[in-house]
Formats: sequence, structure tokens, C-alpha cells
Amino acid sequence: MTMLLTVKSDEESSDSSFVESDCDLTDDDELFDKNVDVHGEVGIGTKTSKIIDNASRGRIDDDSETDYKLSDELRNVDGSSKDDSMMRKRFSEFRAETNMQNPQFEVGMLFTSMAEFRQAVREYSIKNRYILRMVKNEKDKVRAICKEGCPWLIYASWITDKKTTQVKRYDSKHTCKKDFKNIYVTSSWLAKKYLDRFRIDPKLSLTVFGETVTTDLHATIARTKLYRAKRKALRLFEGNEVEQYAKLWDYAAKFKKSDSGSTLLIRCNNIVFKILYVCLDACKRRFF
Repeated sequence: MTMLLTVKSDEESSDSSFVESDCDLTDDDELFDKNVDVHGEVGIGTKTSKIIDNASRGRIDDDSETDYKLSDELRNVDGSSKDDSMMRKRFSEFRAETNMQNPQFEVGMLFTSMAEFRQAVREYSIKNRYILRMVKNEKDKVRAICKEGCPWLIYASWITDKKTTQVKRYDSKHTCKKDFKNIYVTSSWLAKKYLDRFRIDPKLSLTVFGETVTTDLHATIARTKLYRAKRKALRLFEGNEVEQYAKLWDYAAKFKKSDSGSTLLIRCNNIVFKILYVCLDACKRRFF
């Protein structure tokens, strides 16, 4: 068997009007990091019963001892070692595999981690087209609010001895208008969400991709962001091109070691891969 592999020119690629150097794959993710993790005020609420009552009334109470009092009360639900199971029976648990597509929150809801809770807030923001801000975003607590004047608010913190994250405060009412742009819709988020679509159709055009995103999210996405998302999606299941080509030399060495009679040639142009030629020993002996 003889095989010749060459690299396709840029002109043959779809969406060739976009040059990768002009569209850094990390641009919108950096903007996301700079704008989301904004530190703000500290401390909310007093006791669990009061928080539940006030959340339903849309009231906000500030108290710097919130986490201590809430955690202390949760540690002593029954005053026994059965607190964990009782707590999980008493409060609903967020299940990422079924709830992440359309997150619904409630006071007392439990999450497996702070990371899962943050992701749920982002997914809620995208799904419902509200631009939420995490004004308190720390390792063990998160407080997110909506636009100025809108009462929507959610606050959750990590309970160390229970190994869980719990929603301590939630006001679900929005009085603001929905948005067509959302900072949480990054190219990385789009790449992961539409990974299966690109796996089925790697040549999906940016135009069709953009129309699909607009239909699904009712959001306006810049063409450059769509390009970055497509590139990231392709790399997720195809692997980084540079890393893959770098492995060719290892492949060539193992190939020659296992079949010394065969021929394998790699040609490069200024260290950039150009041609791979392979001719198996059995083929050479048969035809030559």
C-alpha cells in the first residue's frame, strides 16, 4: 500500500476570509473573566426561616454573620450524625444532567459544588436572556444580581462539614427587559454546546451556525465569535493540529522500527508539514 498525504491550502478551506491571527481564540473569554468576577458587598440575611420569608417578599437584609448562623443552624437540624441525610431530604437537590439546560432555583436548594452553582447561574442567564452580575464571587460564596433596579437576586455558599453548596437567599422576580446580548455566551461556551453538531458536520458554515444559534438562544452573536467557537469545537474532537503534526515524527520512528523494510518519508517546508509518503514493504516486494 502506498499513501501520499498533503496539506490542503488555505484557499480550499471554508470560512477562509477569517485569519486566525486576527481572531484570537481567547479574546471573548478574557473579556468574560474581566467583567464577571467583580467583587461587591458582603453579608446577607440572618436565620434560615427569616431568609426564606424575606426572599418570598422580595426583601433584602444585610448581616455580616450570615454564613455562621446559617451554617450553624444547618449543622444542627436534628442534633445528630444523621444531619446530612435529613438535610438532603428536606431540601431539593440540583441535578446537573437534567436541570442544567433550564435551571430553576429555590431557597435551600443543594449543589454538589460552588462551580456547579456558578455554571447554573450562567446557564440561567443565557436561557432567560438576563445579564446577571456576580457581585460577590469568592471560593466559598457567590452572590448574583440583575440590572440596577431589578430585584432579582441569588446567594449561595459552601457548607464545609456537609460538603455541599446551598442557596441561602433567592428573589426570582425580574422587572427589567430581556437582552439580545449576553457576556456569558463566550466562544468556549458555544463550542461545547454545539460540539455534537460540528462532530456531525465539521464543514458547517458560519452563516448556518449563526442562524442556528440565533434561533436557539434568541441572541445576536458576532461573526468573529462564531468563528472562534467553530475553531474551538473542531479542536475539541480533532485535537490541536500543531500537537497532532508534532507526533508524526514519533509515528515515523515506531513505524520504521516495526517494519524496517517499509518506506516512510516526511517532507516539511520551513518546519511546516507538507507531505507524508508511505509504502509498505509487502507492496514493494510485490510490485517491484
